Amino acid sequence: MKKVSFILLCIWLPFSYATTISDPPTLRTTLPTDTIAYIRVPNLWGFFSAPKGSVLNDAQSHEAHTQQILSLQQGVYANLIQPFINDKAVETLLTRVHSPIEAAFIYPAGSSKPDDFKLIITTQLTTTTPEEVNAVFNSLTSKAPDLKVVTPLSADGYGLMVINPFSVASYFDKTQKRLTLYIGTGVSVNTDALKKQLSQLQATPNHPMYALENQIDSSGQGLFYWTNTEALLPLLQNMLPPEELAMYKEWGLLSMRAFAFGWGVSNGKGRLGLLADIPKTGYLSYLPALHNEFPVNLTGRATLAATINLPLLEMWQNLEKYWQVTKNEEQLAELAEAEKVFKENIGLDLRTVLETFGGEIGIFMDDAGQFLALRIRNAENWQTVLKHLIDKYKLTYETRDIGGKTYHHLAVPNIVGWAWTKQLADEYPDSTDDMEKLLLSLFEKVNAHYYWVEENGFLILGEVPQSLIDREQNPKKITLQAWLTERHRLNVSGTLLSFSGSLNGTPRYIYYAYLQLINMMGDFSSTPVDLFALPNAYALNFPTEGTYALQIDMAESQIGLTMTFENSPLDLFFGLNDSAGFIGVAAIGILAAVAIPAYTDYLNRLEEAANTGTFEQDSESYSGDDDEESTATTSSPAIAEAIQLITPLKVAAEEGYFSQGKLPTIAEIGINTEGQYVANIELLENGSGYGIYFKEDSGITGALFLTYDTEGYFWKCEADEIDTSLLPEACQPATDAQ
Repeated sequence: MKKVSFILLCIWLPFSYATTISDPPTLRTTLPTDTIAYIRVPNLWGFFSAPKGSVLNDAQSHEAHTQQILSLQQGVYANLIQPFINDKAVETLLTRVHSPIEAAFIYPAGSSKPDDFKLIITTQLTTTTPEEVNAVFNSLTSKAPDLKVVTPLSADGYGLMVINPFSVASYFDKTQKRLTLYIGTGVSVNTDALKKQLSQLQATPNHPMYALENQIDSSGQGLFYWTNTEALLPLLQNMLPPEELAMYKEWGLLSMRAFAFGWGVSNGKGRLGLLADIPKTGYLSYLPALHNEFPVNLTGRATLAATINLPLLEMWQNLEKYWQVTKNEEQLAELAEAEKVFKENIGLDLRTVLETFGGEIGIFMDDAGQFLALRIRNAENWQTVLKHLIDKYKLTYETRDIGGKTYHHLAVPNIVGWAWTKQLADEYPDSTDDMEKLLLSLFEKVNAHYYWVEENGFLILGEVPQSLIDREQNPKKITLQAWLTERHRLNVSGTLLSFSGSLNGTPRYIYYAYLQLINMMGDFSSTPVDLFALPNAYALNFPTEGTYALQIDMAESQIGLTMTFENSPLDLFFGLNDSAGFIGVAAIGILAAVAIPAYTDYLNRLEEAANTGTFEQDSESYSGDDDEESTATTSSPAIAEAIQLITPLKVAAEEGYFSQGKLPTIAEIGINTEGQYVANIELLENGSGYGIYFKEDSGITGALFLTYDTEGYFWKCEADEIDTSLLPEACQPATDAQ
């Protein structure tokens, strides 16, 4: 147990006796031009308690707070660590690291040899002499026999160690109290090479890493990793199999310039992010470009906003473009057929409808109510579409002018209610229950009512007209765009999906929780913590709300996932007492359910095209895949059992077909196919489907056959020598099912 504790402490407890909590990193400002990767591991005390520009910045900058944390560091080491680790060198190591640990991987441009890799590691210490550092090195050699000190640190601070197959040149700057290690293979790594490398470390104010770093952690005290994937390509091309390289090239992944992830503070907010700098090439070029603008007004106190961008017209055009490039006349014909069917059934040109609406959709909650904002890209088309739908389906539409503002109302038949009542009527055609018929008729008459206003190129839909009137009359307004960028510090210009919410009182709760935590650590380490010496929340002038967000970006040259918070992701636990916290979780789930499947399906089609050279349009059939309650109704328990057994079989069989190109056998699927009435289920000899066979005492003398249509991708149910009165609708002969 002590060995485990020692390892964990070596990794996570870099304590220090100093007058600041953690010094800033320095290697990031002088990265060599041939750096291919950079890692910053935070000093735990700096990550936990150093001022970083977050909501706790003023509290953590307070002099009394700094002294409390320094005292706590000493107490934790003396009372919690030292009793387990009685080693002077280890004590020095654990108590003297006073900044993040930085590492830069260097790889010369144009090289393709792994041996050319070099690694620079540096950190700030509170140690003042090379002798103290030598004591640490000597202690490490006793614990790692393969590590040998060839030349101890001299008076000028240079030394050399080896750990097969690596050489480790070291330098301790007594003035800056900074330790630097230079690691590589072979005799080329020595103190002279280290001196040369250090002389080449110059300020790099425009290093390409900064663009991604500033979005994740501009404080320098957080966890951060960055890699120059563009520089790594020559090595990757020599290491990866040709088929993998071809796949990466098809998807445009070989064009990735950089990749980064981390947890830190940026623009006053905590960030947990994963970002890729990647231009759209290969199949990625068929992803539509996203550009968001939300000039719609929020009124009063806004608590929630969620955005989504689904540019359906561009997605349709890009599919068409792909088929043109690949010269797939069959799929182009199917797109044309889809447009023709839409025109015949709806009476409108599909592209006209898609062009009518822009990609931006917003959902927001404020003092006036809950609203949906829908971008209108072409106002003239919108009027044409609206008028056509009203005339074709005899919809009720009216407008009201109130206070100089036009309010719209559209009543649409309740399609869900109509479908439900029709289903019940079909299932129980002989029902004589007058009350039931009355309730069904009333439910069928309930309309869906839509109320909206037009504002800056958007339709703003409200639940009732009163909420729309309230938002118009409320003088306190801020645009959704400004609310996201100024108050939540978000850039949503290229965002596919975002959720942002304000939780009342969380900054204060976060501060109180932080104080309780350091108080508890003081108790653990027998170190008194004087909370009375620290400022109160009112004196610190905390904002009244905490802001939180999650966004998925798909900009022109960047793809990323970022979580934004005040201090840490755990902040949400302090803010869920606000109802918006719970509503927000539901809202993001709804938006994710809409956006992510749409884009996933879009990407899956591209992937299918890459693998097979063709996209298959989704097909629907009502002969075997309808809702179980409507298609599996039967008076025979044997037939009902058969339907129950084949339900999981269909899913597994489809997966097998798409992975193997043929339907799998029952043995390959590995599911139970015998029941009280069903004897067994077998793959048909021609491989087109499955036969369901019944036991002699089941009351069924024939068999059911479930066949799979490989062109339309749906199941068909047929029966042989079974009374049709026992069959569900999906298995009825075609002549009887009409």
